[in-house]
Amino acid sequence: METSTESLFIEHSSCSSCNSSDANAIYSDHSFCFACEKHINLTDSGEPITPIQTAQNTTTSGVNFIKGDYQALRKRGISEQTCRALGYSVGEYQGKPCHIAPITDSKGRLVAQKLRLPGKDFRVLGDLKAGGLVFQNKCKSSGKRLVITEGEIDALSYATVAPDWPVVSLPNGCAGGVKAVKKSLEFCEGFDEVVLLLDSDEPGRAAALEIAALLSPGKCKIAELPLKDANEMLVAGRVSDLKHAVYNAKLFSPEGIVQGHELTVADLQAVTPKGCSIPFPQLQSMIRGLRKRELVMVCAGSGIGKSTFTRELGYHLAVEHGQKVGYVMLEESVAKTAQAMIAIDNNVPLGDLMEDPTILTQDQWDTSFEKVVKPSAFYDSFGSSEIDKLMSKVRYLAVGLGCDFVVLDHVSMVTAAGHADERKSLDELMVKARSLVENTGIGLIAVSHIKRGSGDKSYNEGAQISLTSLRGSAALEQLSDVCIALERDQQSETEGDVAQIRLLKNRPFGQVGPAGHLMYDVATGRQKHYDKQDAPPQSVDGFDPFDDVPF
Repeated sequence: METSTESLFIEHSSCSSCNSSDANAIYSDHSFCFACEKHINLTDSGEPITPIQTAQNTTTSGVNFIKGDYQALRKRGISEQTCRALGYSVGEYQGKPCHIAPITDSKGRLVAQKLRLPGKDFRVLGDLKAGGLVFQNKCKSSGKRLVITEGEIDALSYATVAPDWPVVSLPNGCAGGVKAVKKSLEFCEGFDEVVLLLDSDEPGRAAALEIAALLSPGKCKIAELPLKDANEMLVAGRVSDLKHAVYNAKLFSPEGIVQGHELTVADLQAVTPKGCSIPFPQLQSMIRGLRKRELVMVCAGSGIGKSTFTRELGYHLAVEHGQKVGYVMLEESVAKTAQAMIAIDNNVPLGDLMEDPTILTQDQWDTSFEKVVKPSAFYDSFGSSEIDKLMSKVRYLAVGLGCDFVVLDHVSMVTAAGHADERKSLDELMVKARSLVENTGIGLIAVSHIKRGSGDKSYNEGAQISLTSLRGSAALEQLSDVCIALERDQQSETEGDVAQIRLLKNRPFGQVGPAGHLMYDVATGRQKHYDKQDAPPQSVDGFDPFDDVPF
């Protein structure tokens, strides 16, 4: 027999007709025994049906449930009346006092009891999976508003301050929230709005977003509490604030959707922080420095000077702007990267320093180590690396170690192994790198190789580079904020150590094209701004100064 949807379930009881111990369901206006199907209306007996004073011993599928008494939970600020209304009782389990929360199925039959013992020791009698949301049996099947809390105590707390509104809780807390709501989705959808009143900690907020996404658009709202949970609000006497948290709950919208009324003029007037200046004047004027939350791609032919260029940028960010820089240099060891920073700091070629460390005094070594090595962070992994593993390391550099900028040299090494399709793997890498930059707020300076070229002049002979020259994936250009190319004719007798800087993409400011020149100084091992109006440097005895310089 179907029970009235307007009836309020109170609890299970024994049946006087068939002597069943638990099949008789007591409702606000009638009783119905699921064993013998005996139905009694209020008018049948001439007297109102009253709730039984204690929760009864019941047996479902061989499970012996616990008998409990309805009591006030004074430390929690919850009255006996509230506990009775929701069927929450106090009993004893294995010699220890416990709270008893009844779990019922869709027909209101008791299928499990959730026990709360001292020390937050939770036990379950019966089949928790067979039931729905806690206290769901106390609610009508539809209505204006349903409130969902993380635990039973929080549900009782809200019921204490707002007894006229239906409230339920998640049987397994926020960890099992999605599964629990999925199982009771039809019930939840029966209400005009569903308000999630979960804990204000990170797990609670994360669970609220996941649960909200399950419900129909425009139905779910998420309440924000100034204290941890509803019971803390009740115990602190902030009854009005608890009510208003539900009344003023914000309508959930999927991540990334922002309505205009959520913005303010002050938000739009906020000044974007200026970028950190770089030591290449024309490029600086075009991109206006390096900024956090942007992805800068540096590309060039093999041996042109990409690694040296990015090291110069990292050194300048650290020394001139006090930024913490992380280095993910996949073609060299951590020791070599650190040696390179010390070489830059002392204006000596890296190759010379590697071959003869004594060209610097011990004091110079110690001073530079403290200045440019200790404040930095390094990823010790030579060669290719799995994309997810690498991104997790970069995230740790950003979040765990507080790096402001990370240099990744180079993206092709990340995808060299583990993926047969270079384009697809680069697509995946760039999407995750773009997301990481946005989520962590770091600036990422990445290095990319370019194609070999098919014209009469190769990129190693100074051929002009374009965005289509980047090797492997269009995502390299599409997901970068700034793309910088270095062009140099390695075979030139007069300008073999001078590189043209070309700005291929400039999302923040738009200006692209030639962006000045840089020159490698053989004596100091440094890349410096070069003014073409000055006399071009000459190679010495046909010696190419870039031959032995690690780029």
